[in-house]
Amino acid sequence: MELKIGYADFRALTDLTPRELKEEWLELRADGVYKMVEPQDSELTGAEAAGLTSHPTGNLLEPALQFPCTLKELKRFIADEGLTGQIDAFVMADWLMKHAFMTHRDTPRGTEQSSNSLVDSDVAINKRAETTLLNIIGALLSIMLSRTPGGTPQSVFKSQDAIADALVAHHPNVPGIKLRTLQEKFAAARKSLAAS
Repeated sequence: MELKIGYADFRALTDLTPRELKEEWLELRADGVYKMVEPQDSELTGAEAAGLTSHPTGNLLEPALQFPCTLKELKRFIADEGLTGQIDAFVMADWLMKHAFMTHRDTPRGTEQSSNSLVDSDVAINKRAETTLLNIIGALLSIMLSRTPGGTPQSVFKSQDAIADALVAHHPNVPGIKLRTLQEKFAAARKSLAAS
């Protein structure tokens, strides 16, 4: 099952307040994020207004990002709106772990696990769910270590090891957040993502 992001999740994941969204010509509503219609007294040129009100479907009466949305849809929206950097990687990782395990907590015991299992043996997870989690981790690593088309780093981290060090430093007493474990899981995640 694919993870879905609703209104509360969007608010928890992004650093954007409704006021900051309005500055970007966006309006947050219960069912999604909408492009704002140009006010009648606007002094924008036609090209400026067209840029600010461009919409994936062309219909400003529909949300540009409809809730619930997938991670892929959120990523596209963030990129399209120039909002890169508005989602903290640690907040996203915490959200993913919480929601991924909630989604799969009812998986029957005895489901096949690979030797690179993401979770302890007392929590069963099927191969497809594990691959999904590995791909999400791999995608997050890829984004965090990449640059924007303009050459700006997507995050403050310069390497996978720096991300692992930061996770260990921020979560010293959390089971599974150990340097060696993270290095193993990161390698498995990048391999899984490359194979997809």
